[in-house]
Amino acid sequence: MALAGLGYGLFALAWDGGTDRVTGDRILIGLAPLLAAGAGGMIARQYWGWILCAAVGMFMAMILGFYGLFRKFTTPVAPSATATLLQRLPGNNPQGIAAALGPAWWNTPIEELRKREHEDNAIARDWEIQGDGRTRLIVLTDLGRTGNGNSIPLNIFLLLNTGRGTVVRPVTDGFSSEDRDAPVELKVSRQQATVVVRGSACLSKNFALDHDAGAITPLADGPC
Repeated sequence: MALAGLGYGLFALAWDGGTDRVTGDRILIGLAPLLAAGAGGMIARQYWGWILCAAVGMFMAMILGFYGLFRKFTTPVAPSATATLLQRLPGNNPQGIAAALGPAWWNTPIEELRKREHEDNAIARDWEIQGDGRTRLIVLTDLGRTGNGNSIPLNIFLLLNTGRGTVVRPVTDGFSSEDRDAPVELKVSRQQATVVVRGSACLSKNFALDHDAGAITPLADGPC
């Protein structure tokens, strides 16, 4: 075991050169001779050999335990795994949503985002995230409002991916829908987005898009 630990430590030290992991490798190399001495004492039936091996073993266990706790509490959690889940976004707050949805979210394909939503929420729907890598639409259930028993209160946001970050604009105000299959539909042309909303009436909300300027400008509404 001592020889194996020494060999592994030397190999790891060469592999991890220039990183913060070399400290652990050096500790392992330093413990190997102590473990070898303890093993020699055990073979010679010396009491101190057992004590030395036990002390080395306890020290290594403590180091591993502290290292595990350190990694647990200091390793950052990827934003795409937490903040980008729709129901963890800051409700009806466009600025908060823009701050939460960064490059990692935009670089994640729509299908992958939908898969994560389904894993987090059994009643998640595909229409809650639509679009592509430049223009997207998200639909959040508004927990601060109540429907009429059949309708679902929703907040709809149109998003642009720009060089200066995410731009967010609310699409509707106080929208609710009884449609569970497709209450919201995004249609994007080169410089215009149309959001079809199906509530008590069906309406097309039109917007001009300028990714360079980071602007979403409302246009005249139209029929579905």
